[in-house]
Amino acid sequence: MEIQKKEVSVNIPVADFEASVIVDSDAIVNDSKPDLLKILYIDPVVSITRADVLNGKMMVYGHVTYKVLYQPDELGCVNSITTGADFSHMEENPAFSEGMYPQVNAEVEHLESEIINSRKIKIRSVIALEGSVQKNENVMLPLDVAGDNLQAKHTTFGGYSRLLNKRDIITVSDLLSLPAGKPNMGSVLKHDAALRNKDVKIIAGKVIIKGDIKLCTLYTPEGQNTVEFCHHNMPFTEILDAEGVTEEQLCHVKTEIEDCDFSLATDSDGDIRNINASVRIGVKISADSPISENVVTDAYSLTDNLDISYTPITIKNPVRTSEFDHAVNCVVRPNFGKPIQAVYNMNANPVITSMTTEDGKMSVEGYLDLSCLCITADENCPIATHDEEVPFKIEWADPGCQSNMEPSAEIEVNHINYELGNAGAIDARIVLACNTQLYENGKINIVDELKSTGVAEGKYPSIVLYFVQKDDTLWDIAKRYHTKSEYIEELNGPDCNPPKCGSQLIIPRG
Repeated sequence: MEIQKKEVSVNIPVADFEASVIVDSDAIVNDSKPDLLKILYIDPVVSITRADVLNGKMMVYGHVTYKVLYQPDELGCVNSITTGADFSHMEENPAFSEGMYPQVNAEVEHLESEIINSRKIKIRSVIALEGSVQKNENVMLPLDVAGDNLQAKHTTFGGYSRLLNKRDIITVSDLLSLPAGKPNMGSVLKHDAALRNKDVKIIAGKVIIKGDIKLCTLYTPEGQNTVEFCHHNMPFTEILDAEGVTEEQLCHVKTEIEDCDFSLATDSDGDIRNINASVRIGVKISADSPISENVVTDAYSLTDNLDISYTPITIKNPVRTSEFDHAVNCVVRPNFGKPIQAVYNMNANPVITSMTTEDGKMSVEGYLDLSCLCITADENCPIATHDEEVPFKIEWADPGCQSNMEPSAEIEVNHINYELGNAGAIDARIVLACNTQLYENGKINIVDELKSTGVAEGKYPSIVLYFVQKDDTLWDIAKRYHTKSEYIEELNGPDCNPPKCGSQLIIPRG
């Protein structure tokens, strides 16, 4: 007797984790800037720069940048400070070892600030970390059994093998000019960059990323005590190496803007109307190859008694991957006490709160963490911000979906349109790019070893009348009586498969 086995490399989850990191930082007013009177706005931007899995622990490194707008205590309506701080976190787990690969996400969960004196702000933020650690493990799968009179039961084993896990950087640079009609720039208060209209294609070992970087610049005009802003669009196409990756594999590309460098420049007339812009985009690429094998989960002999040992294994059968857009329309009504003159920028961060599967349907619920920075008619303090949570629910039909399947989803903002309407209302349309996966999960026991313990004694008559019990399958009944399921079906007719509880079957000996 022999088991025919095949070695495969399977992607196995090791651990999920959640953690919080407290980051303290001081924002110091530059000597060239006036003293501060009041904090108007603090915009935190957090990114993970590195994550290393070692024996028994994982080290996560990141950086948070704070863009502070403040009201000065002298002539001048708005000024700004930019500061930042590095942070790290150690996650301990005895299951961690070198060679495993982590996936870590971070967001600012809480932020508080305090003016220490006219030149210093103390900022404290709580960074929420969540993610997972996975590994590739070699597994011997039994594909069949060889030997006289052996019968094997097969079940589909599904999973993934991680082929690629890498991090890369895209740098997009351009010389941007102020739109006609906008006043010359005096000093820059704030820059914001967001990646929109992202499109990813995989072609024979290459990842092609296209998109637009939307740039918003808030500035004080030259010689004026007011604020102005301008918008630019930086399209880009980048080709990254992804050795071994093909269109047939499951490839996931996550992007985040890590850093923005801007400097002012003069135009041909000597006026400050140009911006040298350079934006760094962090790219995380993972690629998995689907695995699908019919493996032996049980066996028996028509003539012998068998001693069988089993090994438990987790299955994660990929059922379907879907990509689509979903639009969220909303009306935002800030109440600043002063009329809104313009909307400088609007950001939306999708937060998923629940995912459900029903027979033939999937749904994702959550909210958009919406933030608007507006220019108001207040001459002394023209900057105002409005934060709001906008709920969303996405439902779609999926004929193959069942309630016991596991859903997974990633949602990111692909496009935002907003327009200032009547009575200070802001009409917004946010287009979400949705990437969803559906898995059939479970555990099975695969046959690891088998050997004969001797010829089965003839303790059964040549024909048996059997009453079908609950959860019986034809294969189980055939195994019990050392016969073949085909013999039972031939004798009782095709209606006996699957067998009905309480029905009678005539069982022939093999």
